[in-house]
Amino acid sequence: MHQKSLLPVAIALSLSLTGCATNSPQIYNDQESRALNITQAAGLWKTKDYPPSKTLSGTGAILDVTTSALSFESGFGLGMAAGDALGLSLISFAFSPPSQLDRNSILAWVPQAQAADKDQAALVLSKLVLDATEQTMKAEGIDYHVTDAHKERLALFYPYLYTYVDFTLDGNKCSLDYNIFKTKITAPKPLPPFIGDGSPAYSFPPGDEVQYPSFRIGCYEGSPLDSIELARKISLALPETVFLYISSTQIPDKGRTPPMVLDHGKALLFVKPTPES
Repeated sequence: MHQKSLLPVAIALSLSLTGCATNSPQIYNDQESRALNITQAAGLWKTKDYPPSKTLSGTGAILDVTTSALSFESGFGLGMAAGDALGLSLISFAFSPPSQLDRNSILAWVPQAQAADKDQAALVLSKLVLDATEQTMKAEGIDYHVTDAHKERLALFYPYLYTYVDFTLDGNKCSLDYNIFKTKITAPKPLPPFIGDGSPAYSFPPGDEVQYPSFRIGCYEGSPLDSIELARKISLALPETVFLYISSTQIPDKGRTPPMVLDHGKALLFVKPTPES
């Protein structure tokens, strides 16, 4: 009888502890790259780091294959931000990324102070990304047209906000579009300390098969590197709690770019920190 009376208390205590653990913000792991810390906190759970010996082709890791200046850094610093003339580093990864990692995603948190509910949080994020896009294109003198802005759509009965932008880059026709799903937003939880100030914020998990915050940018002709460089510049104009994940991209006759996180102007790699770094 006494044991039975303790059971509800034990269950309640267990649920209470579980809730506390769930609501605790993720702590930065200095044994992992910043790219991995950000993606894991956001919910892109299939990402992982690779040792430099496996991901870099000897010491000649940096190949100047683009006229664009891409500020390239690993999460721990490999000397890859060597100035404005630095081109994109092409890396041969000895793995086949899961489908979750084959697509670009928006990694984002929207402070609760900016949105009363999940629907409003979705609209706030959609507007933030479009604002950053327009600000960047105006600064770069790029001719663009917003065809759709935060348009309500359905995907398999799931509502989302759709934005589409046409633009011309170096004479090439290009486009940028993204989706923000309303039904795949987490309730406010404390921001990770390496993302924000710890205040409650909505997040937008990017790991779902369908309902993930997509981000697509590209041109019908020209190098994919130009699109990546423009995305990097757009990331500069995003608020501190919004990042872009860019999947590995095939470059004709050059190999593949590594997957990366665009962190407000910096391209972070999934390279495991070493004692030397």
